[in-house]
Amino acid sequence: MDPPAIVQIESLTTDGSLNDLQQPVRIAPGGHRVALSYSGLSLSVPERVKFRYRLDGFDRSWSEPVSTREAIYTNLGSGSYRFRVIACNSDGLWNSAESSIAFTIEPVFWRTWWFQLSSVVALGLLVLAYIRLRILALARQLNVRFEERLAERTRIAQELHDTLLQGLLSASMQLHVANDSWLRESPAKPMVNRVLQLMGG
Repeated sequence: MDPPAIVQIESLTTDGSLNDLQQPVRIAPGGHRVALSYSGLSLSVPERVKFRYRLDGFDRSWSEPVSTREAIYTNLGSGSYRFRVIACNSDGLWNSAESSIAFTIEPVFWRTWWFQLSSVVALGLLVLAYIRLRILALARQLNVRFEERLAERTRIAQELHDTLLQGLLSASMQLHVANDSWLRESPAKPMVNRVLQLMGG
């Protein structure tokens, strides 16, 4: 029986551009065509080598056995991924040692933590500004109503004061007329004089 096939990931391309596999692979945000090429080394019949692969973070399970030597993914979302591949030889013996590579697709700017935090802070400031403006508007309305009521009460008090003063003046004048028409010996005269003194007349 032949030994298991040896599998190796050879390249990772993004929209046809090669990525350096010696460095952590970071892919710019946006919809891309990510292609992973791999090969299998078998001592017997290399063209009969089969592969199974999966992309952790995207695939739910391993692929069906395939003879193609490339896996293609399009429009992957932002996040961290790990591509894993295993191979089997012509006898159907799967190797236990997989080949894998990790890569990250950067998030678009509106999905970054700093943009989301800035958005929350900006929204909070807008809400606070709206509440402050609303409170100021309500305070202005209350102030206007208070001023209107105060003006109305002042007007009513002035009218009452004027009416009362007119009544007192009229009563004072009538008492003066009555006092002047009474005889000096009239018993009511001292009382009327006292009232006129109290009224300031």
